[in-house]
Amino acid sequence: MSDSASPVGQIIRLVLEMQLSCCAVTNRVLREQTEDQVPLNRAAYLLLILRCSRRFRKASPCAASQPERAIEGISVSAVAASFDQPFETARRHANELIEQGICVRQGLRICMRRQLLDAPHFKQYLTELHDIMVRLVGQLRDAGIELPPKRAGHSYNADATIAAALDLTLAAYEYGAPLFSSWLEMRVMSAVISGNARPLTTASAQPPLCAGQIIGPPGELRRPVSSRAVARVLNISEATARRQLRIALDRGLVERRGDGVILTKKAIETPALIRLPARASMRALRTVERLGAAGFRFEDPASHYIAGEPPLLDFE
Repeated sequence: MSDSASPVGQIIRLVLEMQLSCCAVTNRVLREQTEDQVPLNRAAYLLLILRCSRRFRKASPCAASQPERAIEGISVSAVAASFDQPFETARRHANELIEQGICVRQGLRICMRRQLLDAPHFKQYLTELHDIMVRLVGQLRDAGIELPPKRAGHSYNADATIAAALDLTLAAYEYGAPLFSSWLEMRVMSAVISGNARPLTTASAQPPLCAGQIIGPPGELRRPVSSRAVARVLNISEATARRQLRIALDRGLVERRGDGVILTKKAIETPALIRLPARASMRALRTVERLGAAGFRFEDPASHYIAGEPPLLDFE
């Protein structure tokens, strides 16, 4: 797979849709488990602890190089280091997940509660993560991205596809979060970028974009996104979305168009944001490529759906 020949703009918009979709279903399962509103940031902690469960560590195509007994869970200090967050912040989120019956403490490590992994609503959640990742591979294939052939002799492992979805979603906190003042700002701006690109995200036959259009489509093609749509996609209050968009307006990152906002030229030409897509798309392609070792049939991604192709995010 040649990174230099890849239409980076198309890849990054499809990956962004995938990441936002995974966060949306994660927020939903947290809300169902607690029967209450949960902080927007809580999803990232659940995704990381889930990825560090023995089940998904063993499913990773790289697992063959690990010790025979996969380590279960992750320490609070490792969680804090992974997100570059204060220890007390990580500890607070971990304790909340334990109190809500989602995680348990085993020695110094935080682990997923095994009974939860077998619960019907959580199995549905894992199926959604799986099918969102399958959708991404299908979208990349339809967009003309060169994908590797299935490796002979490897049977399909659905857990490896879920692990890939977790890896790609968590990658946004690694390479994206440092560019923003908060995770909330990152998620809101991600929703704006994804919503603005809706005409291109849903059309796989669009040509690659030039470097100046790498984050979003040309201004005349950007579809405005309302605060109500941002709130719905991220599962936050409209007041929170409106306040965050007002900050972005004041900083010149977005501008009003009709009943919504679009990304500005200033935001698109920010050096850090120009460099980001190349790194993000390379990570995505390498994550997808590793699925070959898990028996993924790149010539027919749709054959792997468990519940069917999930809908795109609703920005209308």
